[in-house]
Amino acid sequence: LPNSPYAQPEGAVVHAWRPGHWYTNIFEVHSNVSSGVVVRNWEFYPGSNQISGKCATPMQCNPGVLPLGAFDSLLKCQVALNATHPSRCASYTYHHPDLGGDFASHCYCSTEYVWAPRGQDKVDSGRAPGTFNAASALMFSAEGTKECEGVTGGEAWYIENVLEELDMGREWYFDNKSHILYYKPNDTAGAAPSGSFVATAEKVLFNITGSQQHPARDIKITGLTLRDTAFTYFDPHGLPSGGDWALQKQGAVTLVGTEGVELSDNLFTRLDGNAVFVGGYNRRMTIQGNEFFGIGDSAMAVWGDTSFNLNENGSIALPYPIGPDGRGGDQPRGTKVLNNLAREIGLWQKQSSLWFQAVAAQTLFKGNIFFNGPRAALNFNDGFGGGDEITENLLLNTCRESSDHGPWNSWDRVPYVTDLRTGEPSIIPADRLIHHNFVTANYNSQEAIDTDDGSAYHKVYQNFLAYGDSGLKSDYGGHDQYWRDNIVAYVGSCYGVWGFKGYNDVFVNNTCVMRQGYGSDCNLDKSWQVSSNKVFSRDGQLTVCGMPWDQWVKSGTTRDTGTTLGKWPSDGQLVAWARQLLGFRSSAPEQIFI
Repeated sequence: LPNSPYAQPEGAVVHAWRPGHWYTNIFEVHSNVSSGVVVRNWEFYPGSNQISGKCATPMQCNPGVLPLGAFDSLLKCQVALNATHPSRCASYTYHHPDLGGDFASHCYCSTEYVWAPRGQDKVDSGRAPGTFNAASALMFSAEGTKECEGVTGGEAWYIENVLEELDMGREWYFDNKSHILYYKPNDTAGAAPSGSFVATAEKVLFNITGSQQHPARDIKITGLTLRDTAFTYFDPHGLPSGGDWALQKQGAVTLVGTEGVELSDNLFTRLDGNAVFVGGYNRRMTIQGNEFFGIGDSAMAVWGDTSFNLNENGSIALPYPIGPDGRGGDQPRGTKVLNNLAREIGLWQKQSSLWFQAVAAQTLFKGNIFFNGPRAALNFNDGFGGGDEITENLLLNTCRESSDHGPWNSWDRVPYVTDLRTGEPSIIPADRLIHHNFVTANYNSQEAIDTDDGSAYHKVYQNFLAYGDSGLKSDYGGHDQYWRDNIVAYVGSCYGVWGFKGYNDVFVNNTCVMRQGYGSDCNLDKSWQVSSNKVFSRDGQLTVCGMPWDQWVKSGTTRDTGTTLGKWPSDGQLVAWARQLLGFRSSAPEQIFI
């Protein structure tokens, strides 16, 4: 991991591995503390308090909780744990020095096997591997708080590791006493399984952590195969912003508080959690030329922070940095995601994507290929900041295990204050540009570009978008969707509006081959602009507002001028149009919208 410019300046540290399998504990790089976790193989849960409410004072606790003293770092707490009570502790909890109050810096060992931590900022807990109670007990532990939209009724229960239920291919049973693994191959011939089995333990392989004040700088991870991390869907999750997702703040490569990090030419495979997680402050990050295959959760996820204040004068404080003011800059900004290949993701967590973005801005997502996932390829969880550019990507075979979504999905339900649009504080983000992409909305996709629930300020142009229920989508408070010069092929309707009439949307100069309808500007708000489109129906006929197309055009009630209607083109003609469209590059794409 050499420092910038990836040579070896004085003081740089370079780690190289010969080919082969290397099974290692967490590799950590910190900008202001020494690396090396002392408590080995323990599951680490940042932002959680396992002893909450069990200590009256820092040194007076309930039975089962042992105070270890005050230490100025997590590392020293872990050293004390190993030195004093390593065999007695089922978990430990450390309170950061900047927590404030009497418990700041204090470290605790818990001998209780029940695992039920409470989320708390600036408090971390760890859980010993393989801890359990008596063999006859059925133990329940804290679930991973997945998803942010709960249900009021009961859901399905799942039981694992029952020998009598070993009756389907790829099921297994492990006898903890005899240490024998039973596996039923997915093979009709009854042949012995080929390949190898890996008992995963680690969840994080590289942990590079700094802060905006003390960033970890100029680190490059390249040419490695990163594999065999454990699943994380039962780990504590948080609500990234106003979208539908819940997320854990970790990945096989975890990056927080960095500048100039590069991940290039790596193979990420058989990782049961997120492959890459980027949190908090990050600048000048490049993720380029990697391959992601067989990922349990998302390939890449980013999640920034805002302020601890709910209002401008700070009189209403929040326990977490989730306030509306994002001007402090503790977010991933300017990340470049280039020329990556990803497939077969979301094996365990179905709410997963190639790229998930929450409270981040100014991402360049270019030249990537993705197929075969359960949900969206790209999910933008909010409208924070804006300034993103999504271009020259190939996206297909999404929503294979879900619906009400598309290869691209976005929500914008929560306002954030940034200065990225004009340099002045505003809740209006800079425009997102989506152009020159090839997107196929097959399987259960609703739209190729699903701009859901308040999504706004997208400029979508010169894309080839195939299938789905509709082209442009504007619903439930959504507005300012600009669609120009796209080819929208074999969609249900050329655009769709739900919940209201839509405002400040533009659908101009698009080629739309539709299966059901083109509504022109019938019943649309007058702020809509619909004109100069080439529309094709199966038989060349169309009814708008109860009138045949020719009569609608002459009715004097429409502002839709320049739009033409014809029969479906041949597949060859449509392909030729797509080739011409995606081969064109504008030197100044923003001028299209003048």
